[in-house]
Amino acid sequence: MSLETVRPKLAKLGKAVDGINKQYGRDKVRLAAQGYDRTWPMKQKWLSRCYTTRWSDILVAS
Repeated sequence: MSLETVRPKLAKLGKAVDGINKQYGRDKVRLAAQGYDRTWPMKQKWLSRCYTTRWSDILVAS
């Protein structure tokens, strides 16, 4: 039994992901179940030292 007969939507998604990756390069689009290996850490110098410590810095949505 093929995947297409068991889960047609999943097979269609797989073909779409494969097509995008073929056109733009390997692993441009991935499923969350594949995991994510971050090879580059965030640069801490760009992180604000007070992003959660000042009430005046919290944005208000109205």
